[in-house]
Parts: sequence; C-alpha cells; structure tokens
Amino acid sequence: EEEKIIYNVPHKGNFVGTFKHAVKEKSNLAALIFPDDELFYYKIFSRLEPFFQQNGQLLSVHITENSENKERKLLEMFAEKNFDMLVAVPNPACRDIYMEKKIPTVFFDSVLDDVNISGVVSDDRNGAFQAVRHLLSLGHKRVAFIGHDYDLSGRNRLGGYFDALNKAHLEIDHDLIKLQQPSREWGIYAMSEMFKKRDKRPTAVFCVNDTVASGVIHYAHSHHLEIPHDLSVSSFGNTGIAEDLDLSSVDQNLDKIVDAIKIKVQQCRIAPDHES
Repeated sequence: EEEKIIYNVPHKGNFVGTFKHAVKEKSNLAALIFPDDELFYYKIFSRLEPFFQQNGQLLSVHITENSENKERKLLEMFAEKNFDMLVAVPNPACRDIYMEKKIPTVFFDSVLDDVNISGVVSDDRNGAFQAVRHLLSLGHKRVAFIGHDYDLSGRNRLGGYFDALNKAHLEIDHDLIKLQQPSREWGIYAMSEMFKKRDKRPTAVFCVNDTVASGVIHYAHSHHLEIPHDLSVSSFGNTGIAEDLDLSSVDQNLDKIVDAIKIKVQQCRIAPDHES
C-alpha cells in the first residue's frame, strides 16, 4: 500500500492499483454542512433540496454548532459512506481534512483560501460597509457591532464596519463591539452589556444577521426604547425576520447564490479536481 501497488477501502478490502484511479460506485448521497441553525441556511437548503432530488440524490443535512470535532467526524463518515457530493460552510479548523478532498466539495458563505475547493460567497465586507455608512449618514456617531468573527462572513462584515468608521474618521470604540455568536440570545445579552453604562450607550447598532437584530429589537422594546427614535438598527440578510420587524437589512440574493452553487456542483461532477 505504501508503494501504491494496492489501496484499501474500509469495510470492503484491498484492491490493485491506486485509489485515485479506482472507479467508485455512486452512493446517490449528497450532504450539506451548516455551522448553526441560522434562517439563511434553511433558505439555502430549501432551494437546493429539489435540485439534488432531480439528480437522484438523497440530501443529508447536518448542523455542527461550529464544533471542529463534529465536523471532522461528519467528513470522515461521508468519505467512508462514499457520498457523491458535499456542500459545506467550512470550519477553518478542519482545513487539513478538506485539503485531502476525499469527496467532491463546494463551499458557500465561507471559503478556505489555501484549499483548492470552489466557493460561493456574498460581498459581505462591502454590504456591511454600505449598511454602517447609511447609519452614519443619519447622524449617528456611536454605532455598535453585534455578531461574531469566527468565520469568513463574520470577519468580513466586521471589516466593513471598521471601513465605514475609518472613512468617517471616527474612533473605534471596542466597548461597542460584541463578538460571540450569531444568535438572538447573543443580541439580547450584548445589548444588556452595552446599556449598563449610560454615558457609553450606542445610538445605532449594526448586527451581523437578522437573527441577532431580532434580539436587539426585543431588548429595545422590553426596555421602552423606541426604534428608530431612540435607537437605529440595521442588519445583514434580508430574511423574513427583517420583513416581519420592518428592519433595514442588506439583501442577499438567495436565487443568485443557489444558482452559483448549482453551477459549482455540476462542475465538480464533471471534473472533481478542477481549479477553484
């Protein structure tokens, strides 16, 4: 095996030749990996499921809760079960196993720059920049950022926030930046922390997504803060949450994103080792 004369397939045996030249039977299984249960990801799934079904593939959906260990176990299981395709929001801590590319893969919402896997991402940095610049144009000087920076989209949206403040020549107040997770609960908690000090409260908040914004708005209403009179709120995603809350939110064109993912999946089917 070390001399590449034979190769091993778990639970099946040893075979003559090298693994990359082996013809593998199709499993008709495809997988989606999400880091959390954000509504945006559900919308992606609901549009991709009919596409995979039309191609005769059963779609398996998994939420890792941003756990490196869980994602590694899933990737190993997909390879062992000979999955035909994977669409994933990758955890950077799993870079090494993605580099092995045991299964045709397409990234979305985040990519790993040094891994030769194609990805589909939104222009998160510019979208966040436009949203924060809008808040600044309303006269706000103390604009908070609530969200996370553990993946590419979160970091880029935070970068857009910094870009807007820098362009307006405003000093960055790190007391107004709350980073942990993209959840409603985090939006509520972050607001409670910032509003403890009356003289350092923000007058506007930019949220990493609509889910966080729903927590911010909940906190505002429960503390008798009128929006937008007492506090302006903007976010990213333009999901149904934004519509229900009458919330200004950066639009992510789901149809364009899904169409791009479909194109990348088809490319992988034809040439699994194509350049990203």
